[in-house]
Amino acid sequence: MDLSKLTERQVLMWGGGAAALYCILALSFFVGPVSNIVADKADDALLVEGAAWADIEINGRDVSVIGAAPSAEAGQRAVDAVGAKWGVRVVRAKYTIEPPPKVDAFVPSGPPITDAIACQSLMDGLLSDGGIQFETGKADLASAGLPLLDQIGAALLRCASFTIRIVGHTDNTGDENANIRLSEARAEAVVRYLTDKGVSAGQVSAVGLGAAAPVASNDTDAGRSQNRRIEFRVSQ
Repeated sequence: MDLSKLTERQVLMWGGGAAALYCILALSFFVGPVSNIVADKADDALLVEGAAWADIEINGRDVSVIGAAPSAEAGQRAVDAVGAKWGVRVVRAKYTIEPPPKVDAFVPSGPPITDAIACQSLMDGLLSDGGIQFETGKADLASAGLPLLDQIGAALLRCASFTIRIVGHTDNTGDENANIRLSEARAEAVVRYLTDKGVSAGQVSAVGLGAAAPVASNDTDAGRSQNRRIEFRVSQ
């Protein structure tokens, strides 16, 4: 094309079209990263909230919370947690409400225990043959570990005069802050399971320490496996 023969109007039209095309391409590159950031923020909010039932759909900066919420309150907490994240513009509640099936309450595994040291020994003994298990990288309790939790719940009813702090730990793989949030979410999942089946909510509390208190070296797979754990700390 001989550009010297273009009229001024044609030049302006050509330049305007090129500018418009540039803007469209730039916007497409911009929207993608923003959507990814919003998705990461929303996933993080649901993890901290302990909403393992929830999933998300992303449309730019708009988020829809989907899944089967165990209650209307749990659904609203998930929506509020996502809505509080930076970058999220609109949160839509598209979840259903499906209360979990009624579970059998714990039955004390023996007579009441009145000594804190004896109660701590009982907790440590139950955990000595294997820890509480979770789905990889998540705060969802693995079904294989529920029988152990049922034993612990029955034992906690014997320690009703003591408070129990449930402490979550991770290995040092990954982001430090993410590990702290994951460890706390896992401890909270244990608390919810126990209280749903009869342990007093005032007896148990959850805290997450991330990788701050290892019991083995993080340089080996075996050591990292030991460091990913839940502890029960008994106090008056």
